[in-house]
Amino acid sequence: MRQGVGRSSRRGQNGLVEACRKQLSQSWRRNPSGFAVGRDGAPLGGIKASAAANSLEIEKTVDNATPEPGETFTYTIQVRCSEDDCLDTQITDNFPAGLAGFEVQGFNLSPSASSIPRTVTWTPGGGATPPSVMTASTSLTIDLQQVTNDPVGVGIKAGSSFTIQLSLKVPDDYPPSASGPIVNTASVSASNADTKVDDATITVDAKVKMGVDVTKTWTPATQNHFPGTASTIGLGVKNTSNVDVDTLTIQEPATAPDGAATLNASNPFTITDFTGFGTTTVPLGCTSVQVDAYVFNGTTWNWVSGANMPTPVALALPSGVTNADVGGVRNPLHGQHEPLRPDHHATRVGSAGQPPQ
Repeated sequence: MRQGVGRSSRRGQNGLVEACRKQLSQSWRRNPSGFAVGRDGAPLGGIKASAAANSLEIEKTVDNATPEPGETFTYTIQVRCSEDDCLDTQITDNFPAGLAGFEVQGFNLSPSASSIPRTVTWTPGGGATPPSVMTASTSLTIDLQQVTNDPVGVGIKAGSSFTIQLSLKVPDDYPPSASGPIVNTASVSASNADTKVDDATITVDAKVKMGVDVTKTWTPATQNHFPGTASTIGLGVKNTSNVDVDTLTIQEPATAPDGAATLNASNPFTITDFTGFGTTTVPLGCTSVQVDAYVFNGTTWNWVSGANMPTPVALALPSGVTNADVGGVRNPLHGQHEPLRPDHHATRVGSAGQPPQ
């Protein structure tokens, strides 16, 4: 009898323990807001479960890491959120000063604002539209405002991604030689996940390019051939190289080799006489001008070099050469102390002439 009571008591105790276990197991669960709560929905211990630290990811790439002057390249930034929704997500790109002067060719965001609302801020200026040209202090900030549920708030939902594309053009007149690495770093942050960063690097490969642009006018454009009637030839030369140069040269006519027995048919001095120089301007940085004359020595035509004349100075033919001797004029413009700068140009209105008497 005593033994039976003992067995009954043990069964009753075991049943009580099992019931308690079930009740305890059913009392704990995780609600959608990230809290551990009891069966009645009240938080247990007031502890909020944090989002996964690695929920945020960012990847930044560039499609052309070695662009040349005049070429366009595109940065792509992709942000992803996984595991838990990412609250208060903010993307920041503080562009390096090395991109100053680069034209903005395109700016695209995806998906659409209806899918992932956002606030876009460009600085300087504070507007949503990118500048036409990058400055040394240009930056981009994008705050994502998609409604989230786990946890509740705004940012970007788990499983979603957001993409930024920015296309820039290297200036046509970018200085020659390699620019060195231009590192562009972007970051993404959230209030419930670790901040992540990534970068993309370009190196501008600007090769040395030499070139000049020559202009010529002859006024009046049409004229009857009357002896003694004056006309004016205007010449200009411009350095179109992407480097400084030491000398620019204006020559009329283009074809005038040493040792020629006769003047080339394209030479204007076959139908007109040289009467002197008119107004002349020289490029900034030009320190001296030389006047050479194409002269017949009785047998052949050859260039006679004049002296280097410091600027400013009125142009004059080489010593011993008269206006009547001239079958061509050449003007080397030197920058002995300060090289001639790209885009500076020289003009000479003169080589004025008249038909032979």
